[in-house]
Amino acid sequence: MCSSEVLTDEAIGRVERAWGNRPFNVYAATETAGIASECKHHRLHLYEDLVIPEVLDEHDWPVLPGVVGAKLVVTVLFSRTQPLIRYEMSDRVARSAEPCDCGLPFNLLQTIEGREEDVLEIAGVSVHPNVFHHVLETAAVREWQVAQEVDRLHVVLVAPHAPIATDQIASAIARELRQVGATPPRIDVDVVDAVTRTALGKAPLVKALRRGG
Repeated sequence: MCSSEVLTDEAIGRVERAWGNRPFNVYAATETAGIASECKHHRLHLYEDLVIPEVLDEHDWPVLPGVVGAKLVVTVLFSRTQPLIRYEMSDRVARSAEPCDCGLPFNLLQTIEGREEDVLEIAGVSVHPNVFHHVLETAAVREWQVAQEVDRLHVVLVAPHAPIATDQIASAIARELRQVGATPPRIDVDVVDAVTRTALGKAPLVKALRRGG
């Protein structure tokens, strides 16, 4: 089960290899409940009979289909206890203008990149969390977490019994950063017993440095 994080191609591939079936992605939030889910063709349809989703840029203007917005605002149509009108979420998503062969009348989401606050600024370059997913979701570890600090990236791994080549993982992350145009800072990789969790019990995969906060 994938919860609170983007279901990446790497994760989908591991699920398929383990259980022989492709998982179905559901996009939701605690406050709004379901927003979209995949049809039989594994394309994400918006629940437009239950919510009104709007993909906006950083100035609150709607973006065109295919363009990743800076935020998503959602109006919930079914809640009678606590109405939510244009509830703002920092999720970076893009709508699609394409139809789907499944026959459902609802519009599609083209991509879900994740939360805006998960994007790291490294030497003036915005680095999306997928850079780390590409490396760490294929590693033989149970859990992982990347924390951005003032002078380094601290990567922690919860590993199984087999030894982990931490130097190779650091090199692979540095290589991915260079491919997106970022100069890699110092990268320290440590094997730990558990990753850091929030007060709500969540374990964010990427923790960006918040300057001045």
